[in-house]
Amino acid sequence: MKKIALAILAIALTLPAVYAQEKTEPNTNEKIQHDRPGKNRHRSREMYEKLNLTPKQRDAMNKVNADYRSSVAELKKKEATITAQDYKNQMKALNEKRRSDADKILTQEQKDQMKQMRRNKTRKFNSEAKSKQVRPDLDLTNEQSAKMQSLRADTQNKIKDIRGNTALTREQKKEQITTVFQQQHEEIKKILTPEQMKKMEETRKKKPSKAV
Repeated sequence: MKKIALAILAIALTLPAVYAQEKTEPNTNEKIQHDRPGKNRHRSREMYEKLNLTPKQRDAMNKVNADYRSSVAELKKKEATITAQDYKNQMKALNEKRRSDADKILTQEQKDQMKQMRRNKTRKFNSEAKSKQVRPDLDLTNEQSAKMQSLRADTQNKIKDIRGNTALTREQKKEQITTVFQQQHEEIKKILTPEQMKKMEETRKKKPSKAV
C-alpha cells in the first residue's frame, strides 16, 4: 500500500477547523498528517473570538466542524483502498463544503473581517518566511535579519518609485537605481560583520547579475 503525505496549511489563517485549507501531496515514504493541535489552534481560537459570533452562530459553527471531522474520519478509513489523487480530491471537496457551510453562518461584515484577518496573517507569514530566507548562509542574528529585511523592503520601494516615475528617461532610471543599490550596499556594511560581508560577496560572485 502506498503511503500518503498530507501537509495541512496553517490553521492560523482561518477559522478554527473551518477555514483551514489542507494541501495534500502524495508521498510513498511518509504517512498522512492531519490537523495538529498547538499554537496554530490557539491562534485560530483568537481569530474565532474576534468575529464576535452569537451563541446561535457558535452552535452552527460547531456543527459544521463536527460534521467535517466525522467526514474526515470516514475518509481516513478508506485510505488503504483509494489512490493518493482520490484522497486529495475528496479532502479538497470536504474543505470546500466546510468553507461553504461556514460562509452561510457568517454575516457579510464578519466575512469581510475574516478576509482582512487572513490577509494580515498571510502578510505576516510571508514577511517571516522572507526574513528567514534573507541570506541564511550568513548565520544572521535575529536583529541582523530584521534589519536586512527592512533594508531590502526600503530598497524595493525606492526602485518601484523610480521605475514608476514617467518624468525620467530610461538612462536616468538606470543611474538612480544603481545609486539605490550602492546605498543599500553601504547600509549592509553597517549591519554585517566583516566575515559575513566577505561570505556575501563570495556568494554574490557565483550568481549571475540581474539586469537593472
